[in-house]
Amino acid sequence: MIFKPSTRKDKRLMVQFSNGVIVHFGAKNGQTYIDHGDKVKRKNYIARHGVLEKWTDPYKASTLSRYLLWETSDFEKNHQSYMKMFNVS
Repeated sequence: MIFKPSTRKDKRLMVQFSNGVIVHFGAKNGQTYIDHGDKVKRKNYIARHGVLEKWTDPYKASTLSRYLLWETSDFEKNHQSYMKMFNVS
């Protein structure tokens, strides 16, 4: 997985997987758990988005946001867990 700033004006990051899939994710101006570390905001984010999302497709922007931006406050730790959880690179 290779991360870069997104080329889309409304997205924060883009990732390119080893299979060539590119996904843009994260709100450009949004604060995430890796930014603020606020456990209440994290809980609310997961509750709000978990109603509609199953977070099982590793190539969906919502799954990337959930597990990379909202899992812990350590992006690199989240990245390693994500690759292991979904067996992707």
